[in-house]
Amino acid sequence: MHKRILGHLSSVYCIAFDRAGRRIFTGSDDCLVKIWATDNGRLLSTLRGHSAEISDMAVSYENTLLAAGSCDKVVRVWCLRTCAPVAVLLGHSASITSIQFSSARKGTTRYLTSTGADGTICFWQWHLNTMKFKDRPVKFTERSRPGVQISCSSFSSGGMFIATGSTDHIIRIYYLGSESPEKIAELESHMDKVVAIQFCNNGDRLRFVSGSRDGTARVWQYQQQEWKHIVLDMSTKMTGNNVLSGEDKVSKLKVTMVAWDRYDATVITAVNNFLLKVWNSSTGQLLHTLSGHDDEVFVLEAHPFDQRIMLSAGHDGNIFIWDLEKGTKIRNYFNMIEGQGHGAVFDCKFSPDGQHFACTDSHGHLLLFGFGCNKYFEKVRPSISRAAFALGISLACALYNSD
Repeated sequence: MHKRILGHLSSVYCIAFDRAGRRIFTGSDDCLVKIWATDNGRLLSTLRGHSAEISDMAVSYENTLLAAGSCDKVVRVWCLRTCAPVAVLLGHSASITSIQFSSARKGTTRYLTSTGADGTICFWQWHLNTMKFKDRPVKFTERSRPGVQISCSSFSSGGMFIATGSTDHIIRIYYLGSESPEKIAELESHMDKVVAIQFCNNGDRLRFVSGSRDGTARVWQYQQQEWKHIVLDMSTKMTGNNVLSGEDKVSKLKVTMVAWDRYDATVITAVNNFLLKVWNSSTGQLLHTLSGHDDEVFVLEAHPFDQRIMLSAGHDGNIFIWDLEKGTKIRNYFNMIEGQGHGAVFDCKFSPDGQHFACTDSHGHLLLFGFGCNKYFEKVRPSISRAAFALGISLACALYNSD
């Protein structure tokens, strides 16, 4: 760990790097968004305006805008060059649950999407050059019954499709390639709330994984003009002697988070019995069951270029780095706070170059991790850093295997 910074007065639920990896953004329950320098942890700016907890953040693909959604029902957008406010977007009547920039490019037209606890998804159109947003979004209200919330969303790698998960068990898919955003599918296979959704990283095949409180995840693929899926059942156990006692900890299994490895060969699911499961994304075969956490995991982060490496973090204060190929633990860090016990880890992100990762916790801290000495990394060129990173991973694996 290079640095621990007490950056906020309350819990910090969301974190993001800019597209170059030079800045880190944190959004907290103290209603503030803060910008930090990746190399030394220096506070660069504080963005104000929200009047409730920050629930999600997103950075535009051009690295020009930062958007934050809040429980105050508002989406705010800032210019990353000047830190000046760009837009205040009023389209929801309840808390913002997720916010995403689309990577799709149609001339100078771009889209930002927001989902809410009011059961709506808003598509906000903005202009690439002027960075001006249209006052009114294209809005879909998806309340199949009272109280329905859209809880999660994910864009396809090309930005043309977005999938949303909802408390009414339905997955909805929207398409941005027409004149205006349109809904193209409703998938009703889950039997309980859909709490996590993630498109695959590579656009060769249109695939995404959904995770539900019904105890299953489903890998969806668009084939022959229809959405087909394979079911990943969280009650599945490893064959042979490799059965873990944790498999029977809870009576009703629920998926808490889903992720893909960097090259989409495997899907990783976090389960409410504190285990992680690694599945073959094409066949649905269970490859590994990973144990180590002793509370629920809501953070799964794949390494940006090494498909073997996955990071997990949870409410138990543990951050693990896993080797997905071997199904083994490489390193772990326990977020102990002097005099206060441990801090639950609420969000983690890898930097785009994979040399750092940053985490936030329940006590307002920003944690910066990297391989080797911090001062060394500030001075070396990227090519040397990648070599140092590879060496760090190799040494960590060697230490683990020698234990």
